[in-house]
Amino acid sequence: MQQRLQDIGPVRNIYAYRNFDRSLFELYSRTHSFVENAIHDIDLILWYVRSGVHTVHAFCRNTLGKQSPDVNWGILEFDNGAIAVLQTSWLYPPQNHQLLQWNSGMQVMGDRGVLEVSFDQGGFRANTEDTGIALLDQTAWADIHGEPRGAFGAMLRHFIACIRGDAAYSGATPEDAIASMRVAIRLVEASKSKDRSMCN
Repeated sequence: MQQRLQDIGPVRNIYAYRNFDRSLFELYSRTHSFVENAIHDIDLILWYVRSGVHTVHAFCRNTLGKQSPDVNWGILEFDNGAIAVLQTSWLYPPQNHQLLQWNSGMQVMGDRGVLEVSFDQGGFRANTEDTGIALLDQTAWADIHGEPRGAFGAMLRHFIACIRGDAAYSGATPEDAIASMRVAIRLVEASKSKDRSMCN
């Protein structure tokens, strides 16, 4: 997605979702979902927007009675005017984990187009003024003859190429990870505050 951002112009709006099987919440309820799950989306959102977050809003519900809330919505307002909404929940029906497909994805809207990726439907989709619609299969966990394919396979192949010195790493840095964690913690704090918001 990062490689196609220039096709859509400045990022104005992002929506990210990540929903998990409720049976997994027994293990993962020990950590707030903004830190456990949404951190991955926060990493990507910060990488795509490249602007400071001035205000966060968070809304959480604990419907399963566990240590942490199982329904979590966050809104990030950026210094450059962009807005991002992220949502994560643990209410997806139990699944056969041999056939697991995550209900997760992201939509990025700019002045000249929309980029979308969904890991349980059609993969990656770009719809821009210049190129029209482009589709790229990025199924997360595809396995053919014991070899990982899709997004997971691509990630592993890139990692190995970096280790071998055949490719330069261009992903998130430790500083990016720290910035994402700070946003996640602000979301957790906002979800517990009376007005559900935290400003810089």
